[in-house]
Amino acid sequence: MKSQHFIATILCIVLSGHTLTRAQDMDTELSKLTEDLAAKIKDHGSKKVTVLDFTDLQGGSSELGKYIAEQLTVDFVMTKRDFSVLDRANLKSILAEHKLTATGLVDPENAKKLGLFAGVDALIIGNI
Repeated sequence: MKSQHFIATILCIVLSGHTLTRAQDMDTELSKLTEDLAAKIKDHGSKKVTVLDFTDLQGGSSELGKYIAEQLTVDFVMTKRDFSVLDRANLKSILAEHKLTATGLVDPENAKKLGLFAGVDALIIGNI
């Protein structure tokens, strides 16, 4: 019985270490993505951007999509850029005030409305 408990403990340690490594890999990749996007935003001449929750392939919301959007936003803000970032709390407030949904912003007309209401030049959206 003690050997089974020992093996289970070792397995948990190995799996949690693997999960931590994968999470660090994802954060590293998100940092690289942030740098690539920042260069493109600068080249495009945008002065204010916002990041929407990434959706799954069916257009639904997920915790991973929210995490990715939050990490990109934080990465943009933590490094001095030539553009400003509309924070996600203000974005949600603006969306609610004008009765828009984040999933509806894929439609160019709705995206233009958000641009007018919030004063953003670019929306960063994505699917996972």
